[in-house]
Amino acid sequence: MTSIIEQLSNQEIINSKIIKKIKDSINNQYPHYTSKQRARMIAVIIYNIIERSLPNYSNEVKRSIRNSLIKQKLSGNTLIINFQDVVEYSVEVVATEELHPKLLEWLHTRTDIEIESIEKFVSTILEMDDFAAEDTAATSQVNISDVYEQKLFTSESVKRSPELTYKNKRQIYRKYIIAAIAALSITISLVYGLEKAYLVKNASADNQITENKKETTLRQANALPSYLQYEPINEKSLQVWLNERNSKLADEPYFSSIIAVANQYNLHPFLLFAITGQEQSFVPRSHQNAENIANNPFNVYQSWEDYNTNITDSTQIAAKTIVNLSKERPEHIHPIEWINRKYAEDPNWWKGVSTIFAKLEKEVQ
Repeated sequence: MTSIIEQLSNQEIINSKIIKKIKDSINNQYPHYTSKQRARMIAVIIYNIIERSLPNYSNEVKRSIRNSLIKQKLSGNTLIINFQDVVEYSVEVVATEELHPKLLEWLHTRTDIEIESIEKFVSTILEMDDFAAEDTAATSQVNISDVYEQKLFTSESVKRSPELTYKNKRQIYRKYIIAAIAALSITISLVYGLEKAYLVKNASADNQITENKKETTLRQANALPSYLQYEPINEKSLQVWLNERNSKLADEPYFSSIIAVANQYNLHPFLLFAITGQEQSFVPRSHQNAENIANNPFNVYQSWEDYNTNITDSTQIAAKTIVNLSKERPEHIHPIEWINRKYAEDPNWWKGVSTIFAKLEKEVQ
């Protein structure tokens, strides 16, 4: 039976194929953009994909892990970030009181691993981390997966081996990683082009801001009830659900952009996707104008034909409109019905959106 660590290593968040797909999509959709503009869009999408794939830590912790993953998992030939990397960097960065519940929840919802095995795994790596704190002098290099398998049978063996921890393994390689990054900075533009250079450069700058920032960024407050405000969802399941309906919005950059804006404006992702379902039937790929409709599936400023920029722009406009229209709602009126009064001419629009929202809640687990 494949070990948990092997399973986590096989689940990739970012790899060269994903990056190529994003790059091709941006290049095809925005041929008039400069190389720098396209590089920025590609970087933002990759940032969002990584952050969305992380456990539900605080925003500041997510950014710190994201930036470390981008900088330290970058190599001369490829960029691969997998679930195992997330676990290792979580142990290094996240406080124990936040790490245990969030990592447990993340592994349970993002993998097919049995809950009992997940609980043993999380408990083990936390114990190993505690052992490391008792004796940081040890620096022997031992395979982590071997330690974990051994730990399941005897805790004493690990207690005698505080060096066999995630943190110390990372410390062993840290000087080599730093040296590799320094060397890569010379050739990175030749290897992956401006897009990859932009990723590393901006991750470094953002990391500096994060280190100097003392308070965690909070999502914007709004007048919507809590069930319509942002909460993490099973994004993999949602993409499958959208793909079953042949939706263009399951593709990048559309999917990540809508999720990111939902987070930014404190809106439940299902609400935004429900509106696209009501307005444009989730933009079927088979539609002859699918590429253009996907730029504005919310029909902001009347329709996608009248206003057609890009998915991030139209989603932000829709989100701002929803937030503004949700203000001063009488208690007896349904929140989506209250938005309906100015968002759409059809008085039954809100019923369609509400039905789709409920369907997403039920079917996307």
